[in-house]
Amino acid sequence: MSLDKHLEKMQSKLNKEIIDKYSYNTEITFDSIQKFYWALGFSRTSIFTIIPLTFTQTLTTGFSGSGEGLHAVILEETYTKVNDFKIGDKINAKIKLKEAKTVNSPVYGEAILQTDLTEIYNQNNVLLTKLEAKYLRFERSPKQKFSLNKKKWTKKELANLLKLEEKQKLDLIDINNIPSYTIGPYSIEDFIMWQMATDAGPFIRAFEDRLRIASLKPGLYLKDEQKNPISYANVHWYPKAAKNIGLPKCFDFGRQRIGLVEKSLLRFKDYKLKELNLKSTSYVFVGELLIIDSKLKEQIGNQITLGINCKNENGLEKANGYAILEKSH
Repeated sequence: MSLDKHLEKMQSKLNKEIIDKYSYNTEITFDSIQKFYWALGFSRTSIFTIIPLTFTQTLTTGFSGSGEGLHAVILEETYTKVNDFKIGDKINAKIKLKEAKTVNSPVYGEAILQTDLTEIYNQNNVLLTKLEAKYLRFERSPKQKFSLNKKKWTKKELANLLKLEEKQKLDLIDINNIPSYTIGPYSIEDFIMWQMATDAGPFIRAFEDRLRIASLKPGLYLKDEQKNPISYANVHWYPKAAKNIGLPKCFDFGRQRIGLVEKSLLRFKDYKLKELNLKSTSYVFVGELLIIDSKLKEQIGNQITLGINCKNENGLEKANGYAILEKSH
């Protein structure tokens, strides 16, 4: 199907409410919250009382389902809190396709910009959160040549990064001097863990795929894939699948990145996250660091706005956005 035909089909669904039948979790449970914290890199035995705003992504696909057959990448997401999540809430996710138009991307060529709005309600029809997601849908492989990190991390460097991770767990008090938050270097296992722990898609199949890839001889996997196509998400852990869409290496999930940005904000114990926005500017590939910088932009009463910038160890920007936090009473 041509891109014009895809666009025509998508525009016929504009502003029509879709009940998300493929929500990953239909109830907020203690176990699902713990799994999300695990996906963020916390210990599986830790106990948490705060339900992160980006936990929203485990309650919905956040995707109207339009444009089947096209590749999709997340360009930008905005999470907005309306009311608190509560354990025991039963979830109803409603999605609308807000926008679908053709654009010319320097990376993907001719593509469709798709904007979906998801609203999460509980069993009493109380609106809990909103998620606006912008996707780029395309048929072609990317034209851009990505700058890859070919660095080999030494044992000493990895040990120092581990020590840094421990220091980053300290509570932050001075909002005028926020230290960087470093994650990584990324591994394929990190991407699989995210898929499994967030219940985002066919997570059990993801784990089975990875085990099978490790045990098969080269070439056998592709033959099997022709007979039994694997999910879209295998580009995150199977190098040949990533190369099939024009990328040199496996890369992170867009929602994994925004979840990790919220992780960096959990250091602010006196503040609650009200809104989080992140625009992706490049992939985070296997072997790279994600360094998150936050800077105070505005303070009005009990509310602060932080500018967010994400880069790798070479200073290459990966994402940018903002966060609005409110001081707890």
